[in-house]
Amino acid sequence: MAPLAPASPSRAELRKIVLNYLCHYSFVDTAKVFSNSVPLQGWYEGEEGGNGPESVQLSEQLVQALEVRKDIRESILSGKISAARELITTHFPTVLSDEPPLPPPPAAPYIIPQPLPWIPTMPVIPTFPSSLAPENISLILSIQQWIESLRTVPLPYPASSTSPPSQTTVTATPVSPTTEAQDQTALILTGRQLYARARQLNPPYNEQFRDEVVGISSLVAYKEPEKAHESVRHHLEWSRRKGVATQVNGAILNSLGYPPYVPLASLIRQLTFVYQMLHELGVRPPDGGYPEGVDILDVSEEDQDWGADVRGLCLCTCMVWY
Repeated sequence: MAPLAPASPSRAELRKIVLNYLCHYSFVDTAKVFSNSVPLQGWYEGEEGGNGPESVQLSEQLVQALEVRKDIRESILSGKISAARELITTHFPTVLSDEPPLPPPPAAPYIIPQPLPWIPTMPVIPTFPSSLAPENISLILSIQQWIESLRTVPLPYPASSTSPPSQTTVTATPVSPTTEAQDQTALILTGRQLYARARQLNPPYNEQFRDEVVGISSLVAYKEPEKAHESVRHHLEWSRRKGVATQVNGAILNSLGYPPYVPLASLIRQLTFVYQMLHELGVRPPDGGYPEGVDILDVSEEDQDWGADVRGLCLCTCMVWY
């Protein structure tokens, strides 16, 4: 008996994957345009359940949630942690609360509730889903707020650019020795409070967060933390804000009953793994060579989430239009 041929995804399924990607990263305007676009003639002809683009349209409620998540992310990337926490508390209270989460909402059209038949099951990302627990997310935000208060050189977030901001040279305003000592005492006290909170977490996060607080506390000893040794200065870098924003975004989605990761990321990892194995085993690629989009899969570990947005969007386009 001949083996069954793998099922090919329908155009509707591909559109859902693309729209899921756009919604996950809060590309609000692009998601609205994509969900309302008229598909090419014949896309849905002969496809089961493929009646047209209405099956992947966004409701007004979902659009509003996207806007809020976008504001939260931009607040974190701008270093406005208090504003981000206020938005989270107002719109997604269970993310920072120990109360039981609300029941999952009805399946949204842009969310893939389970892996498609032709996609092998992938483990949930991140490796420890419990790291999205309210007490952990709350502490992450508090630590980031502490880091922002340590800065002597602003790290602005350019909303009009997708590239990390360059370091800005500013002239420091002289402060009196008394004020400087008071500020340093307050920073040390905050560090002690964060350390005490870290000790109360469940293993292994108690040790992980304690080590992190100890490492960051080294910056307090520097009059200009931006000139500290690289081993501790990295806490002030752009990648730190981006990582916090990504984890908070995942926690929000998780609190709403959605995967904290984007399915397209799993597809990219699977595709990359398959072609790496084919290369190592000396197996010739399928006829036609590499599919469109493989040349954009060389993404560093640091940038595999939000930093890969443009490259991921290019892959989305290849999946739908080719």
